[in-house]
Amino acid sequence: HMWRIDMGSVNNKRPPPSPEPRSKSPSLHQNEIRSVQSQDRKSSDSSQEVGAARHPSPSSKHWQAAATSPLSKEKQEPGRGGILVRRNQGLQTVAAATRGYSQDFLETVEILDVSNNAISSLVEVPGLLPNLHTLKFSNNKIPSKHTLLVGLRQCQKLRRIEMSRCGKWAREPSSYVAETFRELPALEYINGVPNPRPLTSQQWRVARFLNRIFQIGPNELASIDLDHRDIAGEEFPIILRSLS
Repeated sequence: HMWRIDMGSVNNKRPPPSPEPRSKSPSLHQNEIRSVQSQDRKSSDSSQEVGAARHPSPSSKHWQAAATSPLSKEKQEPGRGGILVRRNQGLQTVAAATRGYSQDFLETVEILDVSNNAISSLVEVPGLLPNLHTLKFSNNKIPSKHTLLVGLRQCQKLRRIEMSRCGKWAREPSSYVAETFRELPALEYINGVPNPRPLTSQQWRVARFLNRIFQIGPNELASIDLDHRDIAGEEFPIILRSLS
């Protein structure tokens, strides 16, 4: 990988009074790096920021209603995101589960329950439901763990999943829970089991930094691709230090 270093240009001539000479604006990378350097000089974070939307607890009535009451139309409670339940309907795609709902509603959906269907891919989820927090897709036909991860890595706000027997490979939780937590590090719960190693406040700060510069989400932190990112030479050490 070759690093690009742009030294700019120097003009020794006195500029005319009008129009004023253009000043070269700092790059987006430089602005973000200065922000990180400034934050590093501050005292440690006083509280952990997770950057996720508020969500109902598993024991709340709101959650229980989402788990037990199928919806035939859009539903939204004041102060909470939308809930969409499409269980036991023979659906083969997530797109089919969202068909007929307005885009405005889908952008509010935080809980999606498509359990007991025949869904084989989750790759459509990030584009259809950008604010999804909780996904229930137990008893489906996801063909492999790789297919699962490809679909969910770009779900930036996803924090909880229920995936019991979502495919033939997922019959025993011991065979997939630990690895799924490693590959989707922003998850808080899988099948009600808490993440044993949740992201720290420093890791969340790095996640926000990478998201602002490269649009890398917190569930992509396990494997980061920086190829073709147009990183200048002086910026690379700062990025490496933030990831260490």
